Amino acid sequence: MNSKWEILNTSGLREVNEEFKRIIFINPQDGFLFGTNYSDDVLLNKKFNEQNAVIYNSNDGGKKWNEKVVGKGYFVDATFAEHNLFALSNIPSESSYAIIDSSILYASNDTGEVWLPIFKFNNYVREIKFMNSKIGIAIAKNNKEGSLKWQILKTVDGGFKWESWFETNSIEQPIIYDDTLCFLSKKSANECYINRINLLTKNVLPEEALPQDFEPMKFIVDLNKELWIAGIQNEETMVYHRNSNGDYYVVKKFVGSSNYPAYLNILGKDIYLILGQMEKNRVEYKFYLCTKGNIWVDEVLPIATYVNPIFSCQELIWVYSGAGRIQRRNRLLSTDVYPESKDSR
Repeated sequence: MNSKWEILNTSGLREVNEEFKRIIFINPQDGFLFGTNYSDDVLLNKKFNEQNAVIYNSNDGGKKWNEKVVGKGYFVDATFAEHNLFALSNIPSESSYAIIDSSILYASNDTGEVWLPIFKFNNYVREIKFMNSKIGIAIAKNNKEGSLKWQILKTVDGGFKWESWFETNSIEQPIIYDDTLCFLSKKSANECYINRINLLTKNVLPEEALPQDFEPMKFIVDLNKELWIAGIQNEETMVYHRNSNGDYYVVKKFVGSSNYPAYLNILGKDIYLILGQMEKNRVEYKFYLCTKGNIWVDEVLPIATYVNPIFSCQELIWVYSGAGRIQRRNRLLSTDVYPESKDSR
């Protein structure tokens, strides 16, 4: 099979001392990388709070990148809503990389030209999601001593003010569609549930159990508001679909206990995911595409050992692969011509 992947001849990115947590393309040309970079001195002397929180932007589909150092710390999440970009950075303690002293929310309303800090959280904030340019949520650790709970904080003014809105023991893979916050929660090692809260009315829908012994890892909603979930069940990777009637059925099972889903998305009637597989002492990744409803094919990525972060927009998918390298696949359509299925069942 002729792969449609290419390694972009990037410029502007460093080959060392740089890490990224999120990549976003708001259209096929304009993209952003969110992360951190640091000097050898910071690394060797463990000056954890002196890392640079950096945002790179590209205007040519990911070939040339321009760096902006917007503060100290490192970016852990970012999102795009209407015409606004939001990015969340963590500020580690002087004494430990694992201790977060505070988190800062940055925003841009001019397509990333200017970034401004608009709110400082005095605790660890893990993720942000925005329904539109005004209403958003943040997943934060409860600061009460001994508390193991997570807080959902909410803003209604674009991130300038936040209030505690909901508290829960477990919140994983939060997503927003329409006016609903949807997330997964674990009750035990083999029990996981879907939770839904209306962001406008705060109406909490009854939680819904996922298939028994299924550990979800990637979770999305398609245009028909139907759920697609990839995860591990009985030591094998499974892809489930939940239809509008609330019924679950297996879309795909990948045999073998050494693989796991790294990325999952839906484009029209096509499913595509990136699967990691342990090979001796390292992980290798493959791209899987389900076309025409039931034909699964796989492609070898040119760089198969590092794929984080990942993002797709329209018909394109970008993968950051370390050392300043970005891989891009040019089309993700059912009209792609493939040989007969290489089914991994």
